[in-house]
Amino acid sequence: MRSQERSRLLSLALVLAMAVTTVYAQEPDANSVSCIIKISADPQILDIASMPEDLISELVRRAAVNATARSESEAHFSWSPFSSSDTIWLASEASDEASAKASLGEFINAIESSLRQFSQSRAIELASRINSVQESRYHAQTELDVLLGQKPDERSIPRRLRTALDTTVDLSMWSPDMPFSEALDTLKNSVDPPLQIVAMWKDLLDSCNTDRSTPIDIDGLPSVKVGTALELLVKAMSTDMCTLGYQINDNVIVIEPAENLAVATQPVSQADAKTLTQRRDQIMRDIQTLELDLAGLEARRAATEEQIVRAQEDAQGRLANDVVTKELEKLVEMQTQVLERQRQEVEYGARPVSGLAEAQESLAKAKIELARRKEDLTWSASGGRLTNLSGQLSQIAIDRTEMGARLGVLKRHLADVEKEMAQIAAFEAKASQIQATKTTLEALDRKLAELRTEQASSRPPMVTVIGAN
Repeated sequence: MRSQERSRLLSLALVLAMAVTTVYAQEPDANSVSCIIKISADPQILDIASMPEDLISELVRRAAVNATARSESEAHFSWSPFSSSDTIWLASEASDEASAKASLGEFINAIESSLRQFSQSRAIELASRINSVQESRYHAQTELDVLLGQKPDERSIPRRLRTALDTTVDLSMWSPDMPFSEALDTLKNSVDPPLQIVAMWKDLLDSCNTDRSTPIDIDGLPSVKVGTALELLVKAMSTDMCTLGYQINDNVIVIEPAENLAVATQPVSQADAKTLTQRRDQIMRDIQTLELDLAGLEARRAATEEQIVRAQEDAQGRLANDVVTKELEKLVEMQTQVLERQRQEVEYGARPVSGLAEAQESLAKAKIELARRKEDLTWSASGGRLTNLSGQLSQIAIDRTEMGARLGVLKRHLADVEKEMAQIAAFEAKASQIQATKTTLEALDRKLAELRTEQASSRPPMVTVIGAN
């Protein structure tokens, strides 16, 4: 290992010796001077070690052109890489030694100026990246504030109110000991027409121990936008234990604890979601069972009604051929005619009204006998089936009504469960969005810190003469 180190040092010494020999060999006369320069720069801004050789050569060439233009005497410059990309051999030839030295100094200054211009463009690029990250962070923070209920979504603010919030006003009358309610009144009346601001005092007192007399602890603001003043006031009234927020309903600004405006940030347990899913599935199975039962009842109802119609047709056929029924029908017809004649006699005064009672009684008896005969024939014709079928039809109607009521209740329960599941899904989506936004903010904060550290520690490039003849 030591022999390898000695070989490496000998090789380096040989290279330096050859380089110095080359320097002096390239001097055409006493009016030529040369030197070796080392370029140093912040690697974050200008990484000389990794720059391509042709790029460094182009920088030196431009510097030679600039030095030639600024030099008072006519000079000729030459250069070449020395031992690495950040060390360069330079030479200047002029009419006399003093002019050659002065021209070489101009050459070195021009190289340093070119490098600084190049690094400045990188610094401007770094500042642009910082601004871009800051803007992204602002949007991410605004999105998080909206999700947490600490400020409203600007897209939902009515145009007239948005114009009022963008108005610059004078709030120099504010002071640290000014009561919260008075500060709100001055903010309301700072624009015309006045803002509609409502503070939920009970919630603020219960949750944040903040009431109308709580001092705002803000100095006067002689020139500030209304929206900015509102956000500063809400933040000033917040504490480590309670954060205030505001939302906008139509044109009304409502100030209340932020916990009232945002969804909870704790995720719903998987057990709760699983229980709701099981309840929904069970209700859907019960609904399916009831619907199948109702379909079966409907089929039974149709079949029963069809059998009733057939039984009635059979009974009607027997009634049409029954002699006793026909005679009773004739008796009813005859008694009806008798009663009608006696009514006419009563109308003409030939019979007292009390004389109609006997005829009415006879007609009623005849109708009763006819009805009884028909009932007996119908019963005998159907063997009691018609009565049984009618009873079955009544029971089917009762069962259908009961099942329909149960089905309605189950469907309402299903709607409630699905609504709750939808709320949980919305909550989980919002909670996930909040977490994602927080993660984005943390990443942007880290990136911003890195860029600012890089910006603060950066230094301009320098050119150092490490050897000259």
